[in-house]
Amino acid sequence: MNPSRGADDSPSTPLKALIVEDSEDDTLLLLDQLAAGGFAVDWKRVDSEAGMRAALAEARWDIVFSDYTMPRFRGDLALGIVRDHDPDLPFVFVSGTIGEAAAVAAMRAGAQDYVMKHDLARLPPVVRRELADARERRARRRAEQELRKLSLAVEQTADSIFITDPQGHIESVNPAFERLTGYPAREVMGRTPALLRFEKIPPEYFQRMWGTLLCGEVFRDTLVNRHKDGGLYHEEKTITPLTDAEGRITHFVSTGRDVTGRVRADEARARLTAILESTTDFVATADAEGRLLYLNRAGRRLLGLGETQEIAGMHLADCHSAWGAQRLRREALPCAARDGSWEGENGLAGEPDADIPVSQVILAHRDEHGRLTFFSTIAREITERKRYEEKLRHLATHDTLTGLPNRTLLLDRLATDIRRAGRGGHQLALIFLDLDNFKRVNDSLGHPAGDALLAEAGQRLLSCMRPGDTVARYGGDEFVILCGELASPDHVLAIMAKLMAAFESPCRIAGREVFVTLSAGIALHPGDGRDGATLLRNADTAMFRAKAGGRSQFQFYSPDMNAHSQEKLDMETGLRRALQRGEFRLHYQPQLDLRNGRIVGCEALLRWQREPSEDLVLPARFVPLLEE
Repeated sequence: MNPSRGADDSPSTPLKALIVEDSEDDTLLLLDQLAAGGFAVDWKRVDSEAGMRAALAEARWDIVFSDYTMPRFRGDLALGIVRDHDPDLPFVFVSGTIGEAAAVAAMRAGAQDYVMKHDLARLPPVVRRELADARERRARRRAEQELRKLSLAVEQTADSIFITDPQGHIESVNPAFERLTGYPAREVMGRTPALLRFEKIPPEYFQRMWGTLLCGEVFRDTLVNRHKDGGLYHEEKTITPLTDAEGRITHFVSTGRDVTGRVRADEARARLTAILESTTDFVATADAEGRLLYLNRAGRRLLGLGETQEIAGMHLADCHSAWGAQRLRREALPCAARDGSWEGENGLAGEPDADIPVSQVILAHRDEHGRLTFFSTIAREITERKRYEEKLRHLATHDTLTGLPNRTLLLDRLATDIRRAGRGGHQLALIFLDLDNFKRVNDSLGHPAGDALLAEAGQRLLSCMRPGDTVARYGGDEFVILCGELASPDHVLAIMAKLMAAFESPCRIAGREVFVTLSAGIALHPGDGRDGATLLRNADTAMFRAKAGGRSQFQFYSPDMNAHSQEKLDMETGLRRALQRGEFRLHYQPQLDLRNGRIVGCEALLRWQREPSEDLVLPARFVPLLEE
């Protein structure tokens, strides 16, 4: 690079010049002329193709000067290289040998001008003119490029675009308009967009649109238009007025986007929401962590939430009762996340503190990559169904007349108590009872009276038993009592005493007083049987022995227990009369101080002598009975 300045010190116009010249003297003459014309030239001289290409690559030049004829290089070749490099870079031939024909050919090939070496005075004005022209060419090229890009964008955009004159006549449309409306460009030129109008849109709508546009404002809305084939589509429309420098509207640019799919999806979503809001079922959605996203009106009502109460921050488990939330977290959500769905019974948290039984379905939803995005659930209240099922279960396991457990439930509880007795080492008793004179009452007073007697008998039996015992109607006038967790078989005697005492008073049936007695057979586990069938059979056998013995009594299946119970009953009877007969005796036993043999006190001991001729009854035999 070689800088130069003008002849004086006045400010000069900077100029970066590439000079293609084989003569150094001619180059200096050119530079002197430019300096005299007011240019401060930053220049470089080359005289070969390689030198020229290297110079173009290493710097940006304002202008290129080139000789036409050179020993090692030709001017027309230099011009071609410059035009390939930058079509707007000014190129001026400075030659002493170029002829008129060659000059014309050079201008046609893209040279801006030519100056003869013997007339270099023309050079500065030529340079100034060509620099100005180059700026205009570059500005025009940039504008053309922007216009081409804009045109390309309009042609390739997916949005429908058409341009109208101020009166609304169509002047231009893009391919997207043709695809959206079904109208080719040739059919709409000069027509108005009214050809797309849906006839059910009221005229007031378009009056409002034109009022907005004629005020110079942009109009935006979503409207329904009609396709060429008659079908309807939804278009998200923006219409922009274009104005000139004086503010007059010259054109309208309308852009539209087909949103039919979105509108229909919104409408479907709105319909679905309306359905979900009107259903009586609990419907909710939750994110992948179970946080609530949506809860319908029925869900809010079931949970006691207000219509506008915020659900953000709530977890799906918060909508469930304590056991329902536990099942949701441990079973339902993990199962749905794993398998895609879960279905079962659960409990919602009603208000206040109610457990609402529901039949629930939970679905897991995933995106296109298989990632879990959210859960949806629907739950239907099944309170009435549960009541009905409970009623059916009760009918299946209870006697309809007395309300007591029936044979099916008795056998189930008997099996359970046998297992429990085996684990705990307890005894249990099975008492088989029969109403002694039931047939006579049934035959004389009728079946309704017999039914009333059975119901009364069942309630009296039930009133004598512990909460954990079972009183069941076995069939006809037969009842079975299951007594579990007995510490001693002797406790059965106290139970039988209560049962017998319960029937000492008459039953009032059909306006009459009816006396009823019981015959009972008792089987003990495990001595009289280790399974339910054996215990029932043996208790039934013992009951028939009791009936054969005169009724209104009971028998153990085991002879030893019968003898023991008879002895105990005899002793109890004797004790009740011993005080009246004066059979109790007091014996005093002194207490001695072993250090000196002196009496320091005495102990009073109760003794029982049943008959004067009999020996004393041992205290160990009668004192525990007295304590009972």
